[in-house]
Amino acid sequence: MVRMSAEERRESVIRAAMSEFARGGYYGTSTEAIAKRVGVSQPYLFRLFPGKKAIFLAAAERCMELARNTMEEASEGLEGEEALHSMANAYVKVIAEHPERLLMQMQMYVA
Repeated sequence: MVRMSAEERRESVIRAAMSEFARGGYYGTSTEAIAKRVGVSQPYLFRLFPGKKAIFLAAAERCMELARNTMEEASEGLEGEEALHSMANAYVKVIAEHPERLLMQMQMYVA
């Protein structure tokens, strides 16, 4: 069995946190639930991140990074209305395939 590096674990935590926070919001999500989803202990979770707020901010940053990348890829080489339509179509596709991203965006506004 290959052990994950701390950076790989950190990535796993960010992905799990996005899903957990998307469903439960900041106040409705426990660090215990995130740790359980990743398969690590809470103390280990807090070696990777200083606290729940840091985990939420990392998940929020990742969510925005993914959205930005989607828009940049969709509009590459396009201008004006064509770029806007392409970005809108790409966003609709992402939300259909990954609804947790929209939910996470909504939770970011609430938090």
